[in-house]
Amino acid sequence: MQFSKCLIWGIVICSFVAGALFIASIKSVMADTWTDSLTFYPYVTVIKENVHTLTNTFTFPVKIIITYVSAENISRIKLYQLHGNGTLFVQIQNGIVDKQTDTYDSLAVGDFLSFTIYAKPSDTIVDNETASVTVKIEAEPSEEPSPPGRPDVTYYISSVNLGTIYTGEHKEFVVPFSWTGISQVIITNVAVEGTWIQCIQTTPLTFYREVSEVNGTGQVSFIIDVPNDISEGEYSHQISLTATTETTSANLGCSINFVVVSKPEPPQPISPFIVVMVSIVLACSGTALFAALFRRNRHNRSPV
Repeated sequence: MQFSKCLIWGIVICSFVAGALFIASIKSVMADTWTDSLTFYPYVTVIKENVHTLTNTFTFPVKIIITYVSAENISRIKLYQLHGNGTLFVQIQNGIVDKQTDTYDSLAVGDFLSFTIYAKPSDTIVDNETASVTVKIEAEPSEEPSPPGRPDVTYYISSVNLGTIYTGEHKEFVVPFSWTGISQVIITNVAVEGTWIQCIQTTPLTFYREVSEVNGTGQVSFIIDVPNDISEGEYSHQISLTATTETTSANLGCSINFVVVSKPEPPQPISPFIVVMVSIVLACSGTALFAALFRRNRHNRSPV
C-alpha cells in the first residue's frame, strides 16, 4: 500500500516536471537573425518583395516577433520599412529607428508570413552606396487559436473622365485609388469591359501606406485604343480592380468616361495644275512690272 502511494506521487511529480519542461521548451520555439543589404542610387526607391518567408511548421499557432538589432551606414537610409502580411515591424526614418519591434499575434498551422522591404536613400547618396539592417526573429506559442482580425480597410475610387478622344487615337491614362486602415494593399486582378481598354501593367501590384500618412495611394496604368469606324458620341466603360489584403478581398469598380469625335480630315494637297497656273501668272506679272519700270526709266532719261 505504501509502495502504491509512492508510485502514484512519483508519477504526479514526473508528470509535473515533464509538463514544465515542455512549456519551457516551447516558450521560444524559434530564434534567428536576418541581415538585409541595400544598394542605393540617388532618388531610387528599393522594393524587395518576398525577401523572406516564414511558414508555421509546428502543430500549434505561433506569434512572430520581429525586433530591430542594428544597421550599417544608417545615415544613408531616408526610409526603411519591413512589412509582413500587412504588419509594419520595423521602420527607420532619416537615419533614426522610430519603430523597433512589432508582433504578428497568431500564425496558424501551415500558414506563412511573407516579408517585403521598402527603402529610400538619403538625399545625399551617390551611385552604388550600400547599407544594411539586421533584425531578430522569434516565434512563440500563440494564445490565440487563429490569426486575429487585421485593421478594417476602406477604399476610395472615383470615375475617370478622359475628355475628348478622336477616332483611331491611342491614349494612356491611370486609374487612381486610395485606402485607409492597413499598410499594404495588393491589386491581384484587373478586369476591363470591352476590348478598347487594356491594362499595361502586370498583376500582382503591391502598394504601401507609409506610417506618417493617413491614406495609402496607388494607381494602375491603362491604354485606350479607339477604333477608326466608331460613331461619334459619349461612351462609358467599366474597370474593376481586385484589392487584396491579408484577410479581405474587394472589387473596386469605376467608370471610364469619354467623348469620341471624328478625326479631322488632313488638308488636301494642292493640284499640280494650280501650281503651274499660279507660277505662270506670277511670271507674267513680274515681266509686265519689269517692262513698265524699264519704259519709265527711259522716259526719265530723254533730253529736254
